[in-house]
Amino acid sequence: MRFTFVFGLLLAGLLPLAAVAADPLPPALPPPPGFGPPPNAALLHPAGPATAPAATGFPTPSPGPLAAKAALFDQALETLHTPLGMVLSVETSPAGLVTRVRPGGDATIWTGAWLAAQAFRYRVTRDPAALSNIERGLLAFHTLNLLSGNQGFMGRCFGPAEWFGPSSDARPGLGPYAHLRFIPDSSRDQYTGIFLAYTTCLPLVTDPALLDTIRGDLLAVGRNLAANRLALRVTLGSDTFSPFNLNPDYAYQDRITPEEWARVDDFPVNVFARIVPYSPALAEVIGTFQPPPVRGGEALRALMIMQTAAHFTGDAGLQRFFSEELVANRRFPDIASTTSQLLGDLYEGRGQETGRQVCRDLAVALLRLLREAAVRLGRLPAPVADLGFAAARPWAVGVGHAAGSALVAALDALRAPAAFAPLAALADTLDSWARPLTGLGAGRPAGRLTALAAWLRRAAASSLDELADAQRSYVGTNLTFFALLGLFEGPTDPALRAAAADIVDRAFAPIADEGNTLYTFIRHINGTRPLPPGILAQAKATLLAYPADQHARRIDHHADPGLRLLPWPDRFGRIGNQAVDPFPVDQRAPHVFIWQEPPRAVTTGHDDTCLIPPVGYLLAYWYGRAHGLLSADD
Repeated sequence: MRFTFVFGLLLAGLLPLAAVAADPLPPALPPPPGFGPPPNAALLHPAGPATAPAATGFPTPSPGPLAAKAALFDQALETLHTPLGMVLSVETSPAGLVTRVRPGGDATIWTGAWLAAQAFRYRVTRDPAALSNIERGLLAFHTLNLLSGNQGFMGRCFGPAEWFGPSSDARPGLGPYAHLRFIPDSSRDQYTGIFLAYTTCLPLVTDPALLDTIRGDLLAVGRNLAANRLALRVTLGSDTFSPFNLNPDYAYQDRITPEEWARVDDFPVNVFARIVPYSPALAEVIGTFQPPPVRGGEALRALMIMQTAAHFTGDAGLQRFFSEELVANRRFPDIASTTSQLLGDLYEGRGQETGRQVCRDLAVALLRLLREAAVRLGRLPAPVADLGFAAARPWAVGVGHAAGSALVAALDALRAPAAFAPLAALADTLDSWARPLTGLGAGRPAGRLTALAAWLRRAAASSLDELADAQRSYVGTNLTFFALLGLFEGPTDPALRAAAADIVDRAFAPIADEGNTLYTFIRHINGTRPLPPGILAQAKATLLAYPADQHARRIDHHADPGLRLLPWPDRFGRIGNQAVDPFPVDQRAPHVFIWQEPPRAVTTGHDDTCLIPPVGYLLAYWYGRAHGLLSADD
């Protein structure tokens, strides 16, 4: 019955697309109102269109419902969502034709994920359509590099001027590409997706000219990062800036403005920002902050990106930078292994000595910051401040060790059954205070006490696992799995591969019960031991339930009977927006990459006329096929 339903949707979805399947330069789009001629390869190359990819028609339907859904989604990506080789959301007419293209700020990471899916698809099927998609996407990345002057900078998205509204921050491309617009910003998220595509796709490309072109892009990125200590440096006109920094001891401390101070969420600077109000003098001092290298996720991304650049370019300088600087001198594999999952490790009772060491190093870093403040604010001359720092350093180490030990002990205690139960007694005390206040006419403070008591009772019935669920960053989890996947699929040596396998075990453990198909498959294939069959069955069930209808919509579960909410704030301080149990994928709004969305979010999506590109399904499905976890009959 499920197969009949999905196959019916396949036919219903593909028949309207037949009108746009014939033009191979690239998959045709009707001219949107006011957009002029349909986008084609001539937009990418002012001197003339690129070689046209061969028209391949529709994929041959397979009998399994998962394969049928993949065929539907692959066709949608090819004919609707990638007019210039990059993944974009679109609006469509009732006939299934594109009426508006929506250039998005995350187009590069999702294009990278789509290209990785096409690489796995090609490995399974040898379908020339998959290889054509790979070539179009890689050329789109190349176009982004050219738009900024071939300096290794790839903005978030590009297209004709008509795609971008008057309020857009898109700017014209440089030189002969001035007829195109691109969003002149990026992030390590976007580059993680780009390099995942390079790692998975380049071994499949056979066109020598395309390979040389992409190697030039890789060389530009790699040399830029190596020359600037992993902080990509970009010059556009009179502006020079660094869109991201892959150093594990970097926490945006040199970008302190009133706006950034209010929303900074990078540990450990965010802790300080919550306590101390912003001032220009303080911002100057904070800019000198040198925290310990605790951002192991950045080290992981740097390893994947620089290994990919060094391997596929064959550049001796990049190879030395990767092996001698990052691996040997700066010990990035060790940093990634010990700190990329540090918070999750501490919640689970692992990495306790690492936690103590981080607290010791952080205390010394804060003492050094205090020394800097004393000098820069004119409180002490530098020689006196240096003497004070040297004298106080052992004290700071002791304080940090005590703080780390207290944190470890507290988490040990909170892992015990009913560890939060004493909060119920505190709630009773607050209620006893609220009653006389109500009698005295102090309704507002009494109401606050009563509300706090109600929250404490909910927290009393909770656990440390639920606190960890509330605080988890699924965007961060996704970036970790992308970087790990790039290492697992790339030319990674046994020592680094073993470290990555240990990391993927620990990254997956807290979310093992959530039915996240992609992360489950990556963990099962690359972890230190296979997963139990039940977890794999749950991952497959998620793909079966994945909605074929990918039109944007809002789904709100607040009125669900029996809904239980997590009592804890999320990582942004919001309470009451996450459920105790994850929602099944068909009870969540469509998203281009559903695996990185919090599965407990009570409200997801928004009502719109947009059609979402289902990249997440395709990467999970084709990865599972490529590694034998799924078959064409599933």
